[in-house]
Amino acid sequence: MEAPAGPTRARRRWLRRLAVVVALGAALLALVYAFRHRVVGEVLDFPEFTHEEGEHRAFMLPMADGVELYTQVFLPQGEGPWPVVLVRSPYDVADSFATLCGLFVRYGYGCVYQDVRGRMRSQGEWVPMYNERADGITTLDWLVKQDFMNGNIALFGMSYLASVQWAVADVLPPEVKTMVPMVYGMDGYGAQYEGGLFKHEVITAWAALMPDRDMHLGNGAAYHAATRYRPAKDVDEKLFGVRLPWYETWIEADTRGAAFWNREDVRFMRLQPARTKVPVLILGGWFDVFLGPQLKDVARLATRAESRVLIGPWHHLQFSDSAQPNDIGLGGEWREVLEWLDHHLKGRPYARETGVIVTYAMGAGTWHTRPDFPPPTQPARWSLDALEASLGCPGGRLVTGPVPTATVAYRYDPDDPVPSQGGGALLAFAFGTFDGVRPGAVAQDERCDRQDVLTFRSEIVQQSLHIAGPVQVELTVSSSAPDTAFTAKLIQEGPDGSRVNIRDGAITLAMRGGEDRRRPYTPGDRVEVRIETWPIEWVVPPGARLVLEVSSSNFPALHAHPNRYGPWAEQDGADVATNRVHGGSLILPIWEDPT
Repeated sequence: MEAPAGPTRARRRWLRRLAVVVALGAALLALVYAFRHRVVGEVLDFPEFTHEEGEHRAFMLPMADGVELYTQVFLPQGEGPWPVVLVRSPYDVADSFATLCGLFVRYGYGCVYQDVRGRMRSQGEWVPMYNERADGITTLDWLVKQDFMNGNIALFGMSYLASVQWAVADVLPPEVKTMVPMVYGMDGYGAQYEGGLFKHEVITAWAALMPDRDMHLGNGAAYHAATRYRPAKDVDEKLFGVRLPWYETWIEADTRGAAFWNREDVRFMRLQPARTKVPVLILGGWFDVFLGPQLKDVARLATRAESRVLIGPWHHLQFSDSAQPNDIGLGGEWREVLEWLDHHLKGRPYARETGVIVTYAMGAGTWHTRPDFPPPTQPARWSLDALEASLGCPGGRLVTGPVPTATVAYRYDPDDPVPSQGGGALLAFAFGTFDGVRPGAVAQDERCDRQDVLTFRSEIVQQSLHIAGPVQVELTVSSSAPDTAFTAKLIQEGPDGSRVNIRDGAITLAMRGGEDRRRPYTPGDRVEVRIETWPIEWVVPPGARLVLEVSSSNFPALHAHPNRYGPWAEQDGADVATNRVHGGSLILPIWEDPT
């Protein structure tokens, strides 16, 4: 018997419709891909394009030891040779960095994009920063001989793409006229640890993202499990499914005095800014994970007088988390970069100042240009008062006069840490499904319902306070544990009760005398600790209050201290501690505008 015709026709109609949808979708994707640079330029308010995209070729470039790295060349339409921008990267996120090269060619620059050793399509084994100097030198030796290059080269990139620039900064050929390293600093210990606490949201998230040569954007669950796993030294094999010797080394090297941080090659790289021979354009953000190390690089930069530094209200992806008044955004940053490159590679006049640090004042939305940052300031001090009321609402007080002796105790459980909320030691948010902590200055929950958070409020601020530099919190403390941590967070509270974080920091008792080595602590002893945050520029307006929160955890931005003495990554368990605060002070660096 012949099959009924109806269902067959219906199925064919459905298939035809599906084919049309697929064809339209493919056409739309092709159209978006073809015009992606123009769309990006218009959305982000980039300057008008001056060129069309021309030749593109890809090949394997041999390094000195025979390992071949996947390299692409992008050129504008027209007759060269061209000034060229070199970008070397370990990442592959929807060809975003190749799109970056596509933008450069539309402004009349050639662009060379290379996957670093052991990443993506390049051969060899990847060890972070280990081969970047030798491979960078070989790549530059090849580039200066190419006939598409007109004798003018710039190195460009953000984060790890900045580190590879610093790796060769002292051996640049004369064709390299400038570097543009963004959101990165060469002090690896400072980027990975804070007061002895490991930055999970930065380094553990990074390890989960890149356990092999590809990027694993779906590894969020493994990352979050890793932040709680003990002992941490086994995380790579147990949760990422592979040994990561570089990660194991970093979590074991938990003091500045550790052998790894004092290896000759590591110390050499840390000092590269002092050996730099070309002008540098540095871009950073107040809530970037590398701000502290980056400012150290600026302080010792050999070409400071010819260089320019811009610090905005941004996190690591160079966006601000919420709209900030007078934020120049990516469009403004791109204009800064193009003007800089046009001057150094094309010989055009440069109208902006050099030898300066340009900073954005959070809360005021103003930009300030100075020869150095922090500028000269005067300390303003508040004492912690009414300690017995700080466990609860409305909390204790921040006062400017002397206070009576008091003490307050709280129970710190490493398995129930205080959740991170905003701040700068955050990177997992950038990795798709990792569900990382939202970075930046964000709305803060009231924490007075927790019995491990001490809250102190100031009187209403009568005149604006212009903070310009690191925030310091000095505490007299004791603990029932042989080691523990203390954290501090400075918050601005508005007249309507809204709360936003300004800065946070942490210290362990073992690191109370410096990060070079652990210092034993006898449970019950009173000791002095000082928490110093990375610098910030922030204006507290009249009518607001200062709020200081003191606790013992900030998780998962920092690892939850197990209340045990010794290397944190070797601890296979944790203990509950009774921590006490016997008094303390908040010290703010206040800047007075001389004009």
